[in-house]
Amino acid sequence: MKDVIKFNTIGFWEGFELKQILPEKILNRFDFELSSEPDFLFVSCFFRIIDICEYPNAIRIFFSGENVLPDFIFFDYFIGFSNLSFKDRYCEFQFFLYAFIDAKFCLYFNERLNRFKMSEKTFFCDFIYSHDRPDNLREKIFTLFSKYKRVESGGSYLNNQIDNKIVDYKTKDNSKFRLLSKCKFSLIIESTDCDGFTTEKIIHSISCNTIPIYFGTNYAKEIFSSQRVIFASDYETIEDLLEYVSVIDNNNELYVKYINSSPFIKSWNLQDKINSYETFLENIFVSKKCYVEKNYSPKKYYQELVFYKRITALMKKKIPNAIIRFFLHIFKKKQGI
Repeated sequence: MKDVIKFNTIGFWEGFELKQILPEKILNRFDFELSSEPDFLFVSCFFRIIDICEYPNAIRIFFSGENVLPDFIFFDYFIGFSNLSFKDRYCEFQFFLYAFIDAKFCLYFNERLNRFKMSEKTFFCDFIYSHDRPDNLREKIFTLFSKYKRVESGGSYLNNQIDNKIVDYKTKDNSKFRLLSKCKFSLIIESTDCDGFTTEKIIHSISCNTIPIYFGTNYAKEIFSSQRVIFASDYETIEDLLEYVSVIDNNNELYVKYINSSPFIKSWNLQDKINSYETFLENIFVSKKCYVEKNYSPKKYYQELVFYKRITALMKKKIPNAIIRFFLHIFKKKQGI
């Protein structure tokens, strides 16, 4: 008989399913039961602190899909992209790795790698984003590469598709993968260059037999091979990068050599990462060990956050200190801080 895991979720993306973050081995090992009084609370990036107050006794496990650094005061366990260790409370598991716990994606990935056809590559390059970065790097790169050849922009940002159609890998027709499969290159520009932050974009590109042109963390070089991925950081300027891309674009033999190369460096093992992740999760569900102080209240944390925001607002208005002190005394008494 399977052990029952009573759980609930907060802060995940629309259409989220548990199988998207938990390996098949774990799903088979335990019986997961959605509960309003959970023993485990699965949390992701789009949560509100006040929401967690509804589950004060649950063990909190954070799954990071964005540039969010570990918080071991607020969460018992953390799965993230940072290259660090913290006993049995942290597991390094880059977001792109979640694709490999999906059996359908693994099958697609392996099939595509074994049936590359140059004749399928009818477009030069793809660019799929919903927004730019604060430094406008995505727009700059799109503009420069578009001067060389047309770049297929299939996201909502700078879209240039017929009828402004937006592609998405979550749709039934896999419209993103269909577009990528027609392109020779993919512009992979992470939303941030934070060390270790590597999203699903690079592996989607490889699975569709395109050559990723990667703008992001140098940590990616410790995972992906430079014989399969073009790293922008290896070039002094974007113009130098584009010049090299044009060389590959006009040399089919060199292009095929990239496509046929192993995606990962020899010292990095995909199965080892998945095994470590499975062991990490199994330990959590078996030990049921809680690290966050029981007397640490997320509600109090939230109240303090509101409290200091109001202090800042008053100070900006240049209200006399005596009035501020009086207001703070009343506010703290009311909030129970």
